[in-house]
Amino acid sequence: MSKAHVLIASAPGCTGGAIAKALLQAGNFRLSNLVRESINKPAVKELTDAGAEVIVGGISDSSAKLQSYLEGVDVLISTVLRNGGPEALADGGQESWCRMGRSF
Repeated sequence: MSKAHVLIASAPGCTGGAIAKALLQAGNFRLSNLVRESINKPAVKELTDAGAEVIVGGISDSSAKLQSYLEGVDVLISTVLRNGGPEALADGGQESWCRMGRSF
């Protein structure tokens, strides 16, 4: 059985980082992190060193980009509290989620 693919928006932050670390330690998930910062930032590097994938982008990106971030994702976790919040990512990727038969 393949691992569930989890995307965390804002994983280098305090809350997102704690969630990401717990998922990586569990070992049952494929983890991707949507980050605005450079992949050279220490918090991001720590997650990639532990096996997480990094997507550099943000929730204010175009709808097409947001959809591409969600391609193949089973679970979306967003700890973004500004710039539209998690609704922006969910709205931008709504078409992708609908194709997969999921809804928010």
